[in-house]
Amino acid sequence: MPLESWVPPLPMMTKFSPGHDQRIRAEAGDPNATDINIAFEFNVEMNCDSVTNGLSFQMSSSGKGSNPTFDTIGSSVARCWIQVQ
Repeated sequence: MPLESWVPPLPMMTKFSPGHDQRIRAEAGDPNATDINIAFEFNVEMNCDSVTNGLSFQMSSSGKGSNPTFDTIGSSVARCWIQVQ
């Protein structure tokens, strides 16, 4: 294939944590029982604001309590970094 015809792969998520359906235990009285840190990794460098603004919840019920939200106020909450492998 000629180099000028090559098209790189589209961005894709390669890892997320906590994993799919991972149980997150919270005991009554835990100071951060309602805060969960999440991480996403991609195959290419991504724009942090675009990724953060693209997150949403789609659900019919959160079970008990209020619906979940993302705390994206300020750079101290949503952090992005580039990891060189």
